Amino acid sequence: MWLRWLACVSLGLTAIVALTVSQQKPTVSYTKDIQPLFLKRCVLCHGENKAEHNLRLDSYEAVMQGDKEGAVIVPGKSSESRLYLVVAGKREPKMPPDPLPPLTPQELELLRRWIDEGAKNDAAVPTTPSPVKGQPIPSIAPKPQRITVQLTAVEGIQSSQVTVEFGPMPALSAIAFSPDGKTLFVGGYREVVRWDLSEGKLMGRWNINGLEGSVTALAINKDGTQIAIAGGAPQQPTTVAVLDAATGKILQRFTDPKDTVPSIAFSPDGNWLAAASVDKFVYVWDLREGKLAATLKEHSDWVLGVAFSHDGKWLATSSADRTVLLWEANKWQIARKLEHPETVYRLAFQPNGNLLAAAVGGLSERGVWIWNAETGQRVRSLGGMKEPVLDVAWSSDGKFLVAGVADNTVRLYDANGNLRATLQGHGDWVNAVAFHPDNNRFASASNDGTVRLWHIDGRLLAVLVQLASGKDDWLIVTPQGYFAHEGTIQGQLATMVEQWRKPEMVRRILAGEKLTPAKP
Repeated sequence: MWLRWLACVSLGLTAIVALTVSQQKPTVSYTKDIQPLFLKRCVLCHGENKAEHNLRLDSYEAVMQGDKEGAVIVPGKSSESRLYLVVAGKREPKMPPDPLPPLTPQELELLRRWIDEGAKNDAAVPTTPSPVKGQPIPSIAPKPQRITVQLTAVEGIQSSQVTVEFGPMPALSAIAFSPDGKTLFVGGYREVVRWDLSEGKLMGRWNINGLEGSVTALAINKDGTQIAIAGGAPQQPTTVAVLDAATGKILQRFTDPKDTVPSIAFSPDGNWLAAASVDKFVYVWDLREGKLAATLKEHSDWVLGVAFSHDGKWLATSSADRTVLLWEANKWQIARKLEHPETVYRLAFQPNGNLLAAAVGGLSERGVWIWNAETGQRVRSLGGMKEPVLDVAWSSDGKFLVAGVADNTVRLYDANGNLRATLQGHGDWVNAVAFHPDNNRFASASNDGTVRLWHIDGRLLAVLVQLASGKDDWLIVTPQGYFAHEGTIQGQLATMVEQWRKPEMVRRILAGEKLTPAKP
């Protein structure tokens, strides 16, 4: 995708910024609609490195070639196209497989329309050479991403468009604040990106040697001296590493998990590191000895979340087997089993109490379930979501809970379960959320390649974008119209709205200060 800045310029008028995703075109486009859908939802299992059932979906030619049984797309006939039927749940096997969320109604409609419109490739030239029977099909690079920024003059609208491309960037699945709140760590592709919130800039990147794929999980110990990260390719051994939080130097490295690690957690005393793995196991390392201390094998499906209680008494683990298991820390024996109606993604303990929040998502239930860990009783459930909840986080004072949802929203609740705000703006699933230590701010990370910083009163503070994976180019844009950046931004942005490039104003807004909108 591409990042498009829609700037409404009117001299002497105050500007307000609304961040939204650009509208779909009337005719479904393979390159703009279907190819990004396949890249996002399918290519992990149907791509160059892995092609289940001999089916690849990473290029138009591959899609039309089909699998070992033949064509999966019948142009003009979605009702006879196997690919559409399995993702729509009308034919076995159901795709995507559990515990992955099913395609949304909007995604299904796009795919159906594209097939019924003839399944055409609208690229100007072939995206890859024509495949040779029996030979590998070359993959193509993901498309760049875009978000749309609409600047609207209060007393009238005069619009012009400035296009700025960024990416391609990986889906962002891991974020964490430093205990002093000055740094926001974001997991990238083979790297950890560090945002300096006090200075309003990208302060640097740590390239992780030996890491294959994106960082899928990230955690910081209580005193902020160590960072744990996990990353790797699906169905391949995953690297879990403990880094020095000041230098990024790898202090310890583990390769025990045999598949993706979606969640990791330090114990409060920093002695233990736990990891949830898609290989159905939970791994616990003794960081004092630098070795594996326990492998917990009681879950019967993918393990997706781990969390320690604030007193270190419990380790909670969540799974696609629809359970949360509470383990006695140090003994690693099951104390309680908490049943859920659907897959349980990540989970979080209340930092100053006994409550445990679990992110739940499936066909019959989508929401957040709150448990009392000491009694094993369910306190409440927070529902109303149309898509699975993927992550949850408490404020350090336990007064607020934030949830990242696959409907592209962030939900903010108070401790009593009252919905305080539904925050929109992300263009894709919200995979990760984290509270700032001041309890007034929180961040969200998404498949759209961006991080958003929010205020507890529901205000969007800023959008943070690394413009290209593996590079130091970046952009921070605020709802008031002020922005800061490093590196080249294509288009007319620098000349048209140079008056709004105000790093000092960006720093004040990142700190939570309310400022008046920029004036042309």
